[in-house]
Amino acid sequence: MLRNSLQRWISPLFIALLVCSEARLHASESLTTPSTSRFLPGNIPGTLRLPGSNTSFGVGGFIEADLSFSDHRFTDKQTAAYTLFFPQIPVTSGNTAGGKRIRPHGNDSRIWFKAYQPSESGDLNLYLEYDFNDKAGSYKPHLRHAYVSLGQLLVGKTYTTFTNSSALAGTDSGLPPAGVANRHAQLRWTVPLANQTMDLMLAVEQAESQVNEIPQQSISHYERDHTPNVALRLNRYGPWGQVSLSAMSRSIRWRDTDKKFRKRANAVGFSGRVRT
Repeated sequence: MLRNSLQRWISPLFIALLVCSEARLHASESLTTPSTSRFLPGNIPGTLRLPGSNTSFGVGGFIEADLSFSDHRFTDKQTAAYTLFFPQIPVTSGNTAGGKRIRPHGNDSRIWFKAYQPSESGDLNLYLEYDFNDKAGSYKPHLRHAYVSLGQLLVGKTYTTFTNSSALAGTDSGLPPAGVANRHAQLRWTVPLANQTMDLMLAVEQAESQVNEIPQQSISHYERDHTPNVALRLNRYGPWGQVSLSAMSRSIRWRDTDKKFRKRANAVGFSGRVRT
């Protein structure tokens, strides 16, 4: 529990230290360098920077209020009991006795921090994002994204490389009606191709196996594998939009009472977003 608490609050503490350090640097420079503005526009959209500094930083987010109604009876273990979850939308009459529920919530509100620093080795980017979906029925902060990228290398937690996040539908909770929207810790390398109109991504990612009970669709087993996932994605960009072709190979493990199972699984995907 102490370890989880440290992980939850170390990122905001790091942000505060970074901003305070930048402010102290500006204060010392202002003694010798006159300035007409405390902040200047940053080098990337949505950021600011201090005069005399190449480090851009930004803090933002949004507050979202949702109201959901269901006449289907869900168990407390089911995600759909607390938010809109497409795989658990009932397609049969099911059990509706005592199942009507109206639930207002703001769990999908977000707060984020980003920083940017150009360097000879490539652009250095830092991004952190939280929502409040750490646990069903609570408002504890939940880490959605936390990664650092330097040039073509990315390290941290973000959407799996298998997924083209630009093609995800904007729905409640960020859960798409189809596709894969998981976020994993990963090590990713990106290679630009064809004069920046294409790029190739290769990543090794943290492996997690989750088994759902049918037809209840509640989680019955969750386990982290020792073998990382391997994901590959080819992206094509143009004035018309973008498309991607992806592939993944992973090991899946689960238990059934005293038996253990392990299988190799492979997947391919095609997605994109076209301007109309």
